[in-house]
Amino acid sequence: MSVLRPSCKEDIPRLRLLWELAFGDGGDYVDNFFHNYYAPERVLVLEEEGEVQSMTAWFGSTLRLPHGGTDRCAYLYAVATHPDCRGKGYAGALLRYCGQHLKGLGYQGLTTVPARAELHMFFAQNGFQEYFVQQEAEYTASPGVSAKGTLVSITPEEYRTWRETLLRDTAHIDLDLEGIQYQAGACARSGGGLFHYAGAEGTALLCVEGADDKLYFLKELLGGEQAIRAALACLPYGSGRRYVVRRPGGTWKFGMLQWLTPERELTWNWDNRAYLGPAFD
Repeated sequence: MSVLRPSCKEDIPRLRLLWELAFGDGGDYVDNFFHNYYAPERVLVLEEEGEVQSMTAWFGSTLRLPHGGTDRCAYLYAVATHPDCRGKGYAGALLRYCGQHLKGLGYQGLTTVPARAELHMFFAQNGFQEYFVQQEAEYTASPGVSAKGTLVSITPEEYRTWRETLLRDTAHIDLDLEGIQYQAGACARSGGGLFHYAGAEGTALLCVEGADDKLYFLKELLGGEQAIRAALACLPYGSGRRYVVRRPGGTWKFGMLQWLTPERELTWNWDNRAYLGPAFD
């Protein structure tokens, strides 16, 4: 018999195992979650015969529209099932429980970013629809770019404030402060950080994770093209480094949305698109 419930601290060793088996992450990456974000109520689980077999974490967020409309949406993260138990419907049952549980907490919708392209179909079969798009491209820092401003490291609180300023005319997910703090921890562990650039070229906001000694991953880059190139030239990692950059716009089907009431889903304009932002992937 399956039991669906919030996690408890005694589950942590099993949760770490499921995470590592599903995503290959380990060590300080998983430590960042369990040391800095985990609370029992923030992870929901499916237990079968006394053993946790499926899990998902969730973060609070708000879907903000340019005309001022808002909806509270919980972002589901690290949806994982033990490899020996896949194909038994456990993840689908857990997603249904998430909807019921989080609706009871006042959330109007669920969002998620499938870990692999083929998982978009799985989430679609469980009530999610494509809604969040963005673009990804590679930049190379050029020593020939002369920046006319200043790049500074900023706190998660400052980052969230600037982010909302730069995205005020864009339909987007406003991640709660706890989520930005979690992302900041992921950045710090890899030698990256949260940065703000201001200069004659304009303003840019950068969320940087390190991938290896030659490649950096910008989980989010906001601002005009000139400000972006100036900011990249100022990053404290040396010229000639490569950056994989994610930005608003584009057509890449990145994240999915599920409304928790049929009325909201039926009246929603699914032809519109929104920007999600850092996805902790």
